[in-house]
Amino acid sequence: MDKRKQKSLLFLVALIAIVAISIYIARKSNENAYYENEYYRISLPAGWIYTISESGDTYVVFKCDGTECLSIEANPKSSFDLNSELSYIVISWAGMHYFVKHEDQIAYNGNYKIVKLKIGIELSAAQEITGEEQPEDELHYYVTNNNKTFIDIKVNQNAISENMADNIISNITITE
Repeated sequence: MDKRKQKSLLFLVALIAIVAISIYIARKSNENAYYENEYYRISLPAGWIYTISESGDTYVVFKCDGTECLSIEANPKSSFDLNSELSYIVISWAGMHYFVKHEDQIAYNGNYKIVKLKIGIELSAAQEITGEEQPEDELHYYVTNNNKTFIDIKVNQNAISENMADNIISNITITE
């Protein structure tokens, strides 16, 4: 084999090695991480970080690219009846100015269920008089189990898409 063919073959082998290494690194960097506490375990996209509130791990904020993407608040042994109408749960949890605009049950396995909610916020009379802007609807996922654990996942729709949120939330596991 002449020198020119040897150089071409060596270059081709080196190029294949570089591509293979790049693919390996890309796959490793895209592996999901997870967060787990005594209430739930959730898989997260690579690069996401979380902050636990000072009051404990019942409230956790998850950030992507430095922006809050979603927050999860766990309420173990909740005092309200989780078999109640969602409108009652929303009012009990969030307050009287919050209401359900749309709901979809996205998972149920006998031990827990996940419900996706679009929640509207109505202005108080004082806020209307002062001309405050109508707040945007909020996207929440409510996760409940048979042990009365209630988990509220609030999504920042300006940071992640609803489809991405569906994929992340559908992988949550409730710790029994």
